[in-house]
Amino acid sequence: MPWNIYKNLYQIASLLLFVFLVEGCAHYTIQAPEPNPAGQTHTVTLYSYFWGAIEPTHSAIECDITDALDVVRARDNLAYDFISIITLGVIKPMEMEYKCSAGKSPVGQRIGGDK
Repeated sequence: MPWNIYKNLYQIASLLLFVFLVEGCAHYTIQAPEPNPAGQTHTVTLYSYFWGAIEPTHSAIECDITDALDVVRARDNLAYDFISIITLGVIKPMEMEYKCSAGKSPVGQRIGGDK
């Protein structure tokens, strides 16, 4: 009888370890068609609450001259996913990085097409 308990615990621990190791990071990048980055990369961590039902508070961008973004990256990592799993999705952090543009971009098609 005790062997079955240890066997079940071993299987559960192995499954949890497998899920933890297989689950990985995600990186998404959006950038201007003709990138012209200026200055340093700014990083901010944003949080989504209750599966997105409560709107997260967004930080204002810190682009001094143009107020134009050149590159935006959304990063997800194992620690953020662990927080999301432990809280059953109630809290979901995401790291955002952005670079400001050196100059205003010519007006073109919006990201995602015309809407």
